[in-house]
Amino acid sequence: MDLHNPLESEIVRSLAEAAPDGLFLVDADRQILFISKRALDLFGYTQDELLGQPIEVLVPEGKREGHVIHHQNFVAQPRFRPMGTGLTLQARRRDGSLFPVEITLSPVSTEAGRFTAAAVRDITDRLASERALREAEELFRTTFDAAPNGMVLVSPNGVIFRANPALARLLGYSQEELLQRVFLDLTHPEDRPLHQSSLDRLIRGEVSSYQLEQRYLRKDGSLICTRLSVSVVLDAAGAPRYRIGQLEDISERRRLELAREATLRWLHEVLDQCPVGIALVQGPSGERCELNRHARELLGVELSSPGAPDELPLCDEAGPLLGGRHPVKRALSGQHESGLMLSLQRVGGEQVPVLLDAAPITTAESSEIQGAVVVFQDITLLKQIDRLRAEWNAVIAHDLRQPLNAISLNAQLIARRKKDGDLGVPLEQIASSARRLNRMIGDLLDLSRLEARQLTLSRSHIDLASLIQVCVERIAVEAPDRAFELRIPPGLPAVHVDADRIAQVMDNLLSNAIKYGTPESPIEVDVVPGPDELLIAVSNYGVGIPEGDLPHLFRRFARVGVARHGHIKGVGLGLYIVQQLVEAHGGRVQAESTPGEKTTFRFSLPSSAS
Repeated sequence: MDLHNPLESEIVRSLAEAAPDGLFLVDADRQILFISKRALDLFGYTQDELLGQPIEVLVPEGKREGHVIHHQNFVAQPRFRPMGTGLTLQARRRDGSLFPVEITLSPVSTEAGRFTAAAVRDITDRLASERALREAEELFRTTFDAAPNGMVLVSPNGVIFRANPALARLLGYSQEELLQRVFLDLTHPEDRPLHQSSLDRLIRGEVSSYQLEQRYLRKDGSLICTRLSVSVVLDAAGAPRYRIGQLEDISERRRLELAREATLRWLHEVLDQCPVGIALVQGPSGERCELNRHARELLGVELSSPGAPDELPLCDEAGPLLGGRHPVKRALSGQHESGLMLSLQRVGGEQVPVLLDAAPITTAESSEIQGAVVVFQDITLLKQIDRLRAEWNAVIAHDLRQPLNAISLNAQLIARRKKDGDLGVPLEQIASSARRLNRMIGDLLDLSRLEARQLTLSRSHIDLASLIQVCVERIAVEAPDRAFELRIPPGLPAVHVDADRIAQVMDNLLSNAIKYGTPESPIEVDVVPGPDELLIAVSNYGVGIPEGDLPHLFRRFARVGVARHGHIKGVGLGLYIVQQLVEAHGGRVQAESTPGEKTTFRFSLPSSAS
């Protein structure tokens, strides 16, 4: 090709301008004879600034002398070759900045002489990409080897070609021993079909990954439970390149799960064999109810029938318990129900008396209600015993009352007709004993009525101040040596009560004050009006009641303190009956005492206005 030929010279120039690399033509004296537009852009010069300049203007200053020698050697032995093989060469731009380049030299011989052609390529981006690739590979290698879980790379034919130290420790092999092993062969034989099925779907492209719980055989023959996660890496053509597997050791978790399952089975057996009926209501709205064996037997539900009634069919004396009256609904709202005597309706319609407790089930963290537990037991036999006892009490009281009435009547007649003054004392003792026995029989009758829920109140609007005044005057006749202090404010509202029953309450409290107070101290009676109730307090000064006995005062047959160990007689029903009578009126009763000082019994009654 003749470079002096204008046509051929233009062809050469066009080819040079189209080349992706910057092209130079340098003579034997290293002067730049030609420079392509791409080269001008790379170095930031204009053509006029470079033509005729030595090529070393494009070489870093510290490398220019060496470059002269390299050029002389090339001219002496010209051949096509890359420059600086194995080295990262740098070039200098017009602004003095350096950038990495790749240079290829070619000798050019023409009639005009010998020249050197140089192709210069900016490799900044390529070096950055190579560096990023190396960093990514190093990150992958580090992550792969340092991963706490077992990691494995498997070729398309199923052979392991890389395994991390965690996998070697997990399976008891060295990393070298795992290489070239078929990964599926390490799976427990019973788990291989499931693994193979999932692997086939992955190979067919139906899924891009899968997870399984798999057992693996360690080198020593022991088993290990794992969670296996597998995904596939595709090549540029979309074909499987290799598979990545991750094995997480879940042996301890699986052991805990099996222990938990065993505990749940044991608890289920305990609940199922419990001698009382238990209903576990699940969900904050009671979505599901599970009954134990005894509960099903009480309901008449077959043990094999699925599920259970959505709501236990319970009734009280007024009828079926529905909506917010039902103990389950109340427990789900956060209330505790204890000692409820209800009836459970069996499947056939028969009603069984039960004693029932219900409570909400909450989480320890947030106290959110998750359900409710209901415990109930058949009290048919206890009901029968109570009924027989009530009947016995009634018979005994009736049989005792007749002779006592006769004794009392005759004692009164003798007292009226007595001529001998010495008869008064024994006759009064007869009458006093008769009155005491009569009170005891009255207490037994009241106990029978209360426990049979047959106590009725004959209410009327009364003046409470007058009633209390009468009670105090009556008891004062029986204890003429005792002083009474009444503090009743004027203008008390009327109360709607059974006058006889409230008088019975006052008689009992006044009698106790006389028996347990010191003779020289007064008995105090106070009435304090409240917003919607009246508070009546009876106080005495004496030995007092030990603090530990206060919670037991109102129990049936309770005898505490000096009453239990001293000479004071009684059966322990008085305060129990007081509490029942006051509560039947809608009031409440309580006691407070300072040993060796003051003891006060206080009860409330709703005022008529409330």
